[in-house]
Amino acid sequence: MAQSMLIYQEIVGASTAGTPTLIALHGSGGFADQLVPLCRGVCGSATVIAPQAARPLNMANRSYTPEEDQGYRWYFGDRGAAPEPATLGESLWNLERFVSDVRARQPAQGRLFLVGFEQGAVVAVTMATIVPDWLAGVVAIGGHLPEIRGWSPPAEQLDGLPFLLLHDPEGSPHAIAEDLRTVQNLRARGATVTSAPVPGVDRDPLRATESIRAWLETLPGGNRRAEMTTAGDNPERPA
Repeated sequence: MAQSMLIYQEIVGASTAGTPTLIALHGSGGFADQLVPLCRGVCGSATVIAPQAARPLNMANRSYTPEEDQGYRWYFGDRGAAPEPATLGESLWNLERFVSDVRARQPAQGRLFLVGFEQGAVVAVTMATIVPDWLAGVVAIGGHLPEIRGWSPPAEQLDGLPFLLLHDPEGSPHAIAEDLRTVQNLRARGATVTSAPVPGVDRDPLRATESIRAWLETLPGGNRRAEMTTAGDNPERPA
């Protein structure tokens, strides 16, 4: 499989077999480092790897100067709206290769988690249904499993894969309904799903720190998905 070309930031933690690696997926308008403080607060010894979406929020402005650059997004689509299929599919294609690269560098018993915020949460949940055997768990902050006409997640059974879905109780009724639908969908596929409200988390993902830390402590220390799956055939994706 070809290597991913995504720009990323990496903060290396303790090099022990049981220490988790957290792949942090920023929200729309964010940068690679948006969730690094959250992940460091959740587990100071974790390795945090933060890729940056390839698509600038303002397509007319590709400047790299902070005062002009307005951040990056994983797909076209406003908050709360269904993702535009082609750009979501492109991000999933890039991220699958990125996750594969990270797995190739992990110890055999490494635990790999996806942590996503807003658009990054949508991408994280969707990616988990494509490569569940590569992951030890998924955290989605203000995101859900999207409904895309003509496409459904390729993994029919998630074999107990743990998900933590965090939502803002002050958010829109539509977002809360999407969270409930996602919980039902994932559980129907055999995932182990925890859903919890975190006031204000839509505005500040750092508010999720304690909830994520407590959830991680409930999971087994070993990785039940220790065997790395060979990514031979490309699973079906939205196009």
